[in-house]
Amino acid sequence: MNPVNYLQILQLAAPALRNLPPAALAPFLDTLDELVHADGRISTFEFALQKILTRTLALGADFPGAFAGVDEVVLAPVYAASEAPLAGGTSDDLARLFEKNNVTHVLKVDSLEAAWFHLRKILQRDDVLLVVGAGDVEKIAFWAKEFYGEKI
Repeated sequence: MNPVNYLQILQLAAPALRNLPPAALAPFLDTLDELVHADGRISTFEFALQKILTRTLALGADFPGAFAGVDEVVLAPVYAASEAPLAGGTSDDLARLFEKNNVTHVLKVDSLEAAWFHLRKILQRDDVLLVVGAGDVEKIAFWAKEFYGEKI
């Protein structure tokens, strides 16, 4: 099979894998780990496959619960890190997960700049700003430090 087709198959399988109950997900990811390490070598594809699956499947359902009790969640777009976006891994999908888990006050924005524009308007003295994500999301922390000075 052409290796290009592997990711297409993964995209087709992702919705079904995402619906696995936690009791089935853990053994699936354990088996995946055993298969990746079975021959004593890890190919680039095996490494990428394992990272994609563990990051998108293992965290998905539990991710919103980590934000229970916060005043507001601002969701910026999710950008793929040099791979095609997986079904269920967009900011719209995250917003639905937050809603399903009763995390209120979720604002979806179109860019990091829009997130920072919003945050700059609402942050007050003694607020805590938690920036979670990957890639360029760290820009928000730098912008906050620049805007508020060394007080943060």
